[in-house]
Amino acid sequence: MKMQNMVYLPHLNRAHIVKAYRFESPRFGPHCGVLLTDCESASPVRYVHVLVVDQGVEIFGAQCFAVASEINKNAPPDSPRSHFLGVFPGVLGSALHENLGAAHAWADLASFEQKALAIIVERFGLTQPPQELPTTAEMTRRYHFPQLHAFARDAQPLDPASHPPASKQWWQFWKKE
Repeated sequence: MKMQNMVYLPHLNRAHIVKAYRFESPRFGPHCGVLLTDCESASPVRYVHVLVVDQGVEIFGAQCFAVASEINKNAPPDSPRSHFLGVFPGVLGSALHENLGAAHAWADLASFEQKALAIIVERFGLTQPPQELPTTAEMTRRYHFPQLHAFARDAQPLDPASHPPASKQWWQFWKKE
Protein backbone atom coordinates (compact mmCIF):
# COMPACT_ATOMS: atom_id res chain seq x y z
CA MET A 1 0.00 0.00 0.00
CA LYS A 2 1.34 3.41 -0.99
CA MET A 3 1.12 6.09 1.72
CA GLN A 4 0.27 9.64 0.75
CA ASN A 5 1.13 12.80 2.68
CA MET A 6 -2.06 14.63 3.63
CA VAL A 7 -1.92 18.41 3.37
CA TYR A 8 -4.39 20.71 5.13
CA LEU A 9 -6.08 22.89 2.48
CA PRO A 10 -9.46 24.59 2.03
CA HIS A 11 -12.20 21.98 1.79
CA LEU A 12 -14.34 22.82 -1.28
CA ASN A 13 -17.18 21.05 -3.02
CA ARG A 14 -17.18 23.29 -6.08
CA ALA A 15 -16.01 26.65 -7.40
CA HIS A 16 -15.49 28.54 -10.64
CA ILE A 17 -12.03 28.40 -12.19
CA VAL A 18 -10.87 31.92 -13.07
CA LYS A 19 -7.23 31.51 -14.15
CA ALA A 20 -4.38 29.05 -14.13
CA TYR A 21 -0.66 29.73 -13.69
CA ARG A 22 2.61 27.85 -14.11
CA PHE A 23 5.86 28.75 -12.36
CA GLU A 24 9.30 27.33 -11.67
CA SER A 25 10.54 27.67 -8.10
CA PRO A 26 14.35 27.64 -7.75
CA ARG A 27 13.93 25.78 -4.44
CA PHE A 28 10.94 23.52 -5.10
CA GLY A 29 10.77 22.94 -8.86
CA PRO A 30 7.77 23.32 -11.19
CA HIS A 31 4.30 24.13 -9.87
CA CYS A 32 0.93 25.25 -11.18
CA GLY A 33 -1.64 27.48 -9.54
CA VAL A 34 -5.39 27.71 -10.03
CA LEU A 35 -7.43 30.75 -9.01
CA LEU A 36 -10.94 29.79 -7.87
CA THR A 37 -13.90 32.01 -6.95
CA ASP A 38 -17.55 31.66 -5.96
CA CYS A 39 -16.48 28.77 -3.76
CA GLU A 40 -18.89 26.36 -2.13
CA SER A 41 -17.24 25.10 1.01
CA ALA A 42 -17.65 21.60 2.39
CA SER A 43 -16.77 22.87 5.88
CA PRO A 44 -18.16 25.55 8.21
CA VAL A 45 -15.49 27.97 6.92
CA ARG A 46 -16.89 30.00 4.02
CA TYR A 47 -14.25 30.62 1.35
CA VAL A 48 -14.84 33.28 -1.31
CA HIS A 49 -11.64 33.00 -3.39
CA VAL A 50 -8.84 30.43 -3.25
CA LEU A 51 -5.55 30.24 -5.13
CA VAL A 52 -4.35 26.66 -4.80
CA VAL A 53 -0.91 25.43 -5.90
CA ASP A 54 -0.33 21.99 -7.43
CA GLN A 55 3.05 20.24 -7.52
CA GLY A 56 4.54 19.55 -10.94
CA VAL A 57 3.99 20.84 -14.46
CA GLU A 58 0.37 19.65 -14.67
CA ILE A 59 -2.61 21.45 -13.19
CA PHE A 60 -3.80 18.04 -12.03
CA GLY A 61 -0.89 17.38 -9.66
CA ALA A 62 -1.05 17.03 -5.89
CA GLN A 63 -2.18 20.21 -4.11
CA CYS A 64 0.50 21.48 -1.77
CA PHE A 65 -0.20 25.15 -0.86
CA ALA A 66 -3.11 27.62 -0.89
CA VAL A 67 -4.08 31.21 -0.18
CA ALA A 68 -7.75 31.88 0.65
CA SER A 69 -10.20 34.69 1.27
CA GLU A 70 -12.48 33.59 4.11
CA ILE A 71 -15.65 35.37 5.27
CA ASN A 72 -15.24 36.88 8.74
CA LYS A 73 -18.48 35.68 10.38
CA ASN A 74 -17.91 37.92 13.41
CA ALA A 75 -17.60 41.18 11.48
CA PRO A 76 -20.58 43.55 11.47
CA PRO A 77 -22.13 44.17 8.01
CA ASP A 78 -20.42 47.55 7.51
CA SER A 79 -17.02 46.41 8.83
CA PRO A 80 -13.80 47.08 6.89
CA ARG A 81 -12.63 43.67 8.21
CA SER A 82 -15.17 41.50 6.37
CA HIS A 83 -12.75 38.85 5.03
CA PHE A 84 -9.67 37.09 6.40
CA LEU A 85 -6.63 36.37 4.26
CA GLY A 86 -5.48 32.86 5.10
CA VAL A 87 -2.40 30.94 4.01
CA PHE A 88 -2.23 27.15 4.04
CA PRO A 89 1.54 26.52 3.87
CA GLY A 90 1.11 22.79 3.22
CA VAL A 91 4.47 21.33 2.29
CA LEU A 92 6.30 24.65 2.83
CA GLY A 93 5.69 25.04 6.54
CA SER A 94 4.84 23.44 9.82
CA ALA A 95 1.71 25.51 10.55
CA LEU A 96 -1.63 24.18 9.29
CA HIS A 97 -3.02 27.66 8.70
CA GLU A 98 -1.81 31.26 8.97
CA ASN A 99 -4.19 34.19 9.36
CA LEU A 100 -2.67 37.30 7.74
CA GLY A 101 -5.38 39.64 8.97
CA ALA A 102 -8.81 40.84 7.96
CA ALA A 103 -9.80 43.48 5.41
CA HIS A 104 -12.63 44.14 3.01
CA ALA A 105 -10.07 44.13 0.15
CA TRP A 106 -9.93 40.32 0.25
CA ALA A 107 -13.58 40.19 -0.91
CA ASP A 108 -12.50 41.73 -4.23
CA LEU A 109 -11.19 39.10 -6.67
CA ALA A 110 -8.56 41.37 -8.28
CA SER A 111 -7.16 42.54 -4.91
CA PHE A 112 -7.12 38.97 -3.62
CA GLU A 113 -5.39 37.69 -6.77
CA GLN A 114 -2.64 40.33 -6.56
CA LYS A 115 -1.93 39.57 -2.89
CA ALA A 116 -2.13 35.78 -3.31
CA LEU A 117 0.35 35.86 -6.22
CA ALA A 118 2.67 38.13 -4.22
CA ILE A 119 2.58 35.59 -1.37
CA ILE A 120 3.40 32.77 -3.80
CA VAL A 121 6.33 34.76 -5.23
CA GLU A 122 7.67 35.25 -1.70
CA ARG A 123 7.05 31.76 -0.29
CA PHE A 124 8.31 29.86 -3.35
CA GLY A 125 11.29 32.21 -3.89
CA LEU A 126 10.35 33.02 -7.48
CA THR A 127 12.64 35.13 -9.65
CA GLN A 128 10.04 35.50 -12.42
CA PRO A 129 6.28 35.98 -12.16
CA PRO A 130 4.03 32.95 -12.76
CA GLN A 131 3.00 32.51 -16.39
CA GLU A 132 -0.76 32.67 -16.94
CA LEU A 133 -2.17 29.64 -18.74
CA PRO A 134 -5.37 29.42 -20.76
CA THR A 135 -8.22 27.73 -18.89
CA THR A 136 -9.75 25.04 -21.04
CA ALA A 137 -12.88 22.94 -20.82
CA GLU A 138 -10.66 19.87 -20.26
CA MET A 139 -9.00 21.53 -17.28
CA THR A 140 -12.40 22.48 -15.86
CA ARG A 141 -13.60 18.87 -16.14
CA ARG A 142 -10.47 17.28 -14.70
CA TYR A 143 -9.50 19.72 -11.93
CA HIS A 144 -9.69 18.21 -8.43
CA PHE A 145 -10.66 20.65 -5.73
CA PRO A 146 -8.27 20.85 -2.79
CA GLN A 147 -9.63 18.66 -0.06
CA LEU A 148 -8.78 15.56 1.90
CA HIS A 149 -11.74 13.47 0.75
CA ALA A 150 -13.02 12.82 -2.77
CA PHE A 151 -16.41 14.30 -3.64
CA ALA A 152 -18.28 14.57 -6.91
CA ARG A 153 -17.34 17.91 -8.44
CA ASP A 154 -19.23 20.07 -10.87
CA ALA A 155 -17.01 22.99 -11.94
CA GLN A 156 -18.02 25.56 -14.52
CA PRO A 157 -15.68 28.00 -16.29
CA LEU A 158 -16.12 31.56 -15.06
CA ASP A 159 -17.69 34.11 -17.39
CA PRO A 160 -14.92 36.73 -17.87
CA ALA A 161 -17.54 39.46 -18.32
CA SER A 162 -18.64 39.04 -14.70
CA HIS A 163 -15.08 39.69 -13.43
CA PRO A 164 -13.42 42.57 -15.33
CA PRO A 165 -9.60 42.52 -15.60
CA ALA A 166 -7.54 44.36 -13.03
CA SER A 167 -6.27 47.82 -13.95
CA LYS A 168 -2.70 46.73 -13.23
CA GLN A 169 -0.75 43.51 -13.41
CA TRP A 170 -0.53 41.44 -10.22
CA TRP A 171 3.20 42.06 -9.75
CA GLN A 172 2.45 45.81 -9.56
CA PHE A 173 0.56 45.30 -6.28
CA TRP A 174 2.63 47.98 -4.57
CA LYS A 175 1.58 50.71 -7.02
CA LYS A 176 -1.28 53.02 -6.08
CA GLU A 177 -4.06 53.42 -8.64
